[in-house]
Order: sequence, then C-alpha cells, then structure tokens
Amino acid sequence: MKLFAGLMSVLILGVSVSHAQERQSHSGHFNQALAALQNSNWSGKFLSVGPGPVICHGAITVRFFSESNSGGAQAVSYRHNATFSPATPFFPFCQTIGKGMSVVDLGNCSGSRKAAVENGKKVMVPVRTIIARNGGTSAVVSTPSCVSDGKGGYKIQRVEYPVTALEFTDARNRNAVKISIALPGISLNYDLKRAGR
Repeated sequence: MKLFAGLMSVLILGVSVSHAQERQSHSGHFNQALAALQNSNWSGKFLSVGPGPVICHGAITVRFFSESNSGGAQAVSYRHNATFSPATPFFPFCQTIGKGMSVVDLGNCSGSRKAAVENGKKVMVPVRTIIARNGGTSAVVSTPSCVSDGKGGYKIQRVEYPVTALEFTDARNRNAVKISIALPGISLNYDLKRAGR
C-alpha cells in the first residue's frame, strides 16, 4: 500500500511539474515571438476571410522595427505593402481598401511616425505596433487613425485589434511565421518567410 501511495505521489508530482512547465512555456509566447521579429524583413502571402469565402488575398512584404514606447511591454512596430490578387470577385473592393491596409493614412495629423533607414535612406514610416499583453500570453495590434477632435482640429486615435495567432513554423523558430489578426467581421492571415535582417 505504501508502495502504491509512493508511486501515485510521484505520478501526481510529475504531472503537476509537467503542467507547470507547459504553462510557463506558453506564458511568454508573444514576448519571445516579438523579440525574434525585431528589425527584420519578411515576404509572403496574406488572405482576409469573412464569415464566408476569402475576401482579399495576395502578396505582401513586411518590415518590422524595434519599438521602445510601449510602456515596458514587449512590442514591435511594422509597416507592410500588400499587392491584391485579381482572382477574386471582391477585387474592386480589395483595391479600394488596399491603400488603407498597406499604408497608415494619418490625413491631417502629424506624429505617430518612426525614423528608419531603408535602402540606405532615412525615411519616416507610419507606426502600427504589435504589443504583448498579460505577460506575453496575448497580444494586440495598435494602429493609428486620424480623427476630428470636435474643435475644428484633428487628433491621432489608436485602435487595438486582437492578435489571435503568432506562430513560427520552421524548425529554428525564426524564419517562417504565421500571424492572424481579428478585425470586426474579418480575420487577416499572414504567412511570411524571413527576407533579411
């Protein structure tokens, strides 16, 4: 009986330790993933899916930048350029929203831009930022938009959307990544390969 009780204790302890290690390994998932994306270039494909069929899809390039203005949370800023495929009945709609999806249009607002070097030249890029939340167990995309301040002027307002997946899919966990973002009624899905540091 003592032997049985001892074996059960070892088994329970082993399961508890295993569960704690699994919970710990997932607790910083977004922190680790965002750290691996810092200052890198990617290319691949994207598709946006609504309640029904694929709405828009095509090729995409993404540049990730270091981000330090996120209140201490792990974060990475980025911009992307999307080329929409005409092989969908929604192509005219995709072209219409394409500029908005590819470039952050700040209209009459200033700020929310970040200096970067691209092709040897200093450029100012609009800032969308993926920010880890809850100790790295979740993440959001924070994107700026230019809205009226109600007093005849304009102000930048940031909107957050949940990142539902950010998973490296290659053996080294650094050269291929899938990212999904939940927008109202649409899921944006990116399948990217590293194109350079």
